[in-house]
Amino acid sequence: MSAQLNTGAAHRTGMQQPQLTGPRGRPLRSIGPGVVGIYRIRNGTDGKLYIGSSVDIRQRFYDHRKNLAAGTHDNDRLQKAWRKHGEAAFAFEVVERCARDVLHVREQRHLDLVPDALRYNIGPVAASPTMGRVVPDEQRIRQSRTKGGRRVVAINLKTRERRVYEVMSFVERDGFNRESVQMAVNGDIQQHAGWAWFYEGEERDDLPPADRALMLSRAQGGRPVVGVNIETGAEVRFAFAKQAAAHGFHVGAIHHCLRGKYKSTGGHFWFYDDEPRPPPPARWGNAAKSNGKAIVGTNVKTGEVVRFDYVNKAREAGFNTNAIRNCIDGRAHTSQGYVWRYEAAA
Repeated sequence: MSAQLNTGAAHRTGMQQPQLTGPRGRPLRSIGPGVVGIYRIRNGTDGKLYIGSSVDIRQRFYDHRKNLAAGTHDNDRLQKAWRKHGEAAFAFEVVERCARDVLHVREQRHLDLVPDALRYNIGPVAASPTMGRVVPDEQRIRQSRTKGGRRVVAINLKTRERRVYEVMSFVERDGFNRESVQMAVNGDIQQHAGWAWFYEGEERDDLPPADRALMLSRAQGGRPVVGVNIETGAEVRFAFAKQAAAHGFHVGAIHHCLRGKYKSTGGHFWFYDDEPRPPPPARWGNAAKSNGKAIVGTNVKTGEVVRFDYVNKAREAGFNTNAIRNCIDGRAHTSQGYVWRYEAAA
């Protein structure tokens, strides 16, 4: 088979007879670096062939021989034959030199000349060797283990559901992105799609937060905050300040309180949860009064006057206390149709 194939290929392409490099790769020195073309690996025992193409045939031969000797070659058929017959039974041969832009065309031509029974190539398409071929899971797992691949463990950050994937590529079956999972396993990112990812045996108890915003806050040094109700002393806790926005609080004002710029906002004093807090006053309501001054609001249309003992008391009537302070401090003219001032300034 080999002699007929060589003669026919040489006759049709006008090229020289295939160059036999022999076993153990020693004659590969006769092939210069950067030789572009079609090559084959021939089993001298039964005449079976592996057809391939490369932009550097000599380097490709070296790679094949290294992987076959290590038992890590991607082609199971060729690997099994190598184990069975030994390295001495195989020859590496240059079939044809050609331009880069026709590599796959010429490879396909030579591949078509080899009957299926005498071909080590897994697939019939040169440009995509695995096209149309379904690789059994058992084979993928075996190949992964041979190359040092490990099981991947996924833990749902909300439900703590645990999944184990035999091979990294299997995560795509559940809709996960393989590259993102790899980054999570390597520690480049904390989670992917709401799951924490580890190699089996490397799981940790300190899982990242299920809330993505909380995870990002922690990564940026975010800290939990506590708001103490001015009237009652009741506390509200948030994993980070931005989370308070969903409950009607002004995030910027909370940060001002945490930095000491504001005394309170939203009817609450604010503190970092991991810092010591000052002792609560005897009466929370008294502590909330703005310099002990009552406030007066005058409706600009009707002239109606409303009075509150202190600014935050106006919240109970539906007024925006931050906007009232802006009016009192001269940063705004009106709020909700009222002109606001301290009663002492009336």
